[in-house]
Amino acid sequence: LRHSQRCILSVLKEISEKRETVLCLEMFHGTDQKSVDGYLAGAIGEKEFLKKIRYAEKWAYNWNPWKRILDLCRERKIPVLGINSEARHASHSLAERDATSAQIIGQALIRNPNALIYVVDGDYHVAPEHLPAEVEKRVAPLGLRPTKVILYQNAESLYWKLAEEGHEEADVVQVAEN
Repeated sequence: LRHSQRCILSVLKEISEKRETVLCLEMFHGTDQKSVDGYLAGAIGEKEFLKKIRYAEKWAYNWNPWKRILDLCRERKIPVLGINSEARHASHSLAERDATSAQIIGQALIRNPNALIYVVDGDYHVAPEHLPAEVEKRVAPLGLRPTKVILYQNAESLYWKLAEEGHEEADVVQVAEN
């Protein structure tokens, strides 16, 4: 939903003014990183970039809201990392993709120890027992214990619960401490 990308942009604007930030996006594959870097550096244009990363094939969402996010990253020199991958086995897709994403995010944590690593990924991935647990598993042996804050957007079951209580217009709901 466009509102989701507006929220991502708003949060990114706010946090990147206060501290170093690295943006990790599910929409780009790790194998597309050279193209992402080239696009952000202005070395390749938008049409060439979208063609190189096969955006229309890999990501079924409108490009324009994402372009605004990347424009801000270019302007503020915020690194963007692609964290997605192709799963080899459909039945293990979530776990395989989480493992690849966790590897990239873990490397970002190590390379950018003072940065906020802002990960934008789907609800299943950001569930605490999935991607956050995978990242923790990979960096814990190095003595890293990153603080996590998980923002769920468009959680249908939560929406209907709030609607029953007459609170469906709430902008933010704290579900748990993290």
